[in-house]
Amino acid sequence: MISTVSANDTEAFNLAKTSLQSSAGNGVVVQQNAQGYASFISVPVARTRAFGANALGADVRAQHFLNQYKDLLVKQNTVLDLRVTRKSTADVNGYTQSHQQQLYLGIPVAGTYANVSMTAAGISSVNTHLVADFKELAVTPVITARAALETARRLALRTHGPADLNFSNPQLQILDKSVFSARANSHPKLTWFIEVTGSGARELLWIDAVTGSVSKRVNQLTTAKNRQTYNSANQDNVLPGTLERSEGQGPVTSGDISGDTNPAAAASDVNDAHDYAGDTYDFYFSRFGRDSYDGVGATITSSVRVCGSDFDSTCPDMQNAFWNGTQMAYGSGFSAADDVVAHELTHAVTQNTADLIYQDESGALNESYSDIFGEAVDLSNAGGTDTPTLRWSMGEDIPGIGAIRNMQDPTIFGDPDKVTSANYFCGSSDNGGVHSNSGVPNHAFALMVDGGSFNGQTVTGIGLDKASAIQYRTLSSKLGQSSSMLDN
Repeated sequence: MISTVSANDTEAFNLAKTSLQSSAGNGVVVQQNAQGYASFISVPVARTRAFGANALGADVRAQHFLNQYKDLLVKQNTVLDLRVTRKSTADVNGYTQSHQQQLYLGIPVAGTYANVSMTAAGISSVNTHLVADFKELAVTPVITARAALETARRLALRTHGPADLNFSNPQLQILDKSVFSARANSHPKLTWFIEVTGSGARELLWIDAVTGSVSKRVNQLTTAKNRQTYNSANQDNVLPGTLERSEGQGPVTSGDISGDTNPAAAASDVNDAHDYAGDTYDFYFSRFGRDSYDGVGATITSSVRVCGSDFDSTCPDMQNAFWNGTQMAYGSGFSAADDVVAHELTHAVTQNTADLIYQDESGALNESYSDIFGEAVDLSNAGGTDTPTLRWSMGEDIPGIGAIRNMQDPTIFGDPDKVTSANYFCGSSDNGGVHSNSGVPNHAFALMVDGGSFNGQTVTGIGLDKASAIQYRTLSSKLGQSSSMLDN
């Protein structure tokens, strides 16, 4: 992205804004990002019928609108090229969402998005993260796809050892790090994008297509110390393990467990993981009509008593839980916490909606949404500890560990309750503070639900159901890979 806006670009921006206001009325709201371009546009929906007839389809209507007002979004004379990334969907409120990604000379631009909401009457809002200026970037790679893949293999071997890893075919992408982090000062570059997956790995790699160096590396293995159900029995590097309980099957007993040194504990872990995954499914389906994490009925696979050097150095007692891109995994006892189970399954929902990159502010939002819906499930199901003092504690039922975060007062655990807090983390560890900085949106959600006074403001609570509905719509319709605290 560009760091400054020229006078000509400012004039073009203002003319486009004036044109939109002239067409749609003074209710138009345009929020600008740090580079001076629009990141959010709100339009009085009943006045935008001219921006594409309903019969054209949501995606075409969205592109008509975006191109008509592109000077609000990108540098003057920049071609705004977009492709649809998800099938347009209608929500329970009657709004249809179009989700599109930016291209440059036909090449996808990593992390960019334009999410447009509309009704039959017209466009209502636009949320974007776009690259405004490509500076005549050359798009002919010097480094071959094969060479980039070999770089990825060497890197993965050093990180994960001789593990069972899979590598996606390298694809050209334009990468601008400032899309993902407002703290980054960078320019667009041509890269090879490769995804690395495995039982204990999920990484995104961007290899510079000119120099061959690693431009960006993100660990997507979502962790928190924070319905086929398997038992890994604390055996080294075993996923998914032995199938112990399937959909429709009642609770297992210790007599049903084999190959585990502690069958009673294993049965308890299996039943907790299975039941709480069911609670989470019911929460999303009953409130939002979402059929499993992908929205189309995917099998929810869980493994308990997971252990191994690829997962945690403290084997055979992995003090952790994670979603690896295809299934959930829990160390011994971790599935006893219903909010942890819902937290991990929400990482899967996020992967299939906004797909927030697990780094810096987008990563903190990723973690926060898992905490938000983890706690929402905890407060609405029949399980877990829900006493007033533990109402906003995350992970309070983890055996031997207890709560790891507090959403009402994040500072109890040294996490920030606002962006300007001295606790706000700006370093590189923990993927840029994804767990710590989740305290900011976590605190906002607790205030949204219960109300309270903070930072000189008094908030009137709207209750769990309304607040959860707002958060779900934001996650599923408004955000994209590179969204920041401001976008949220």
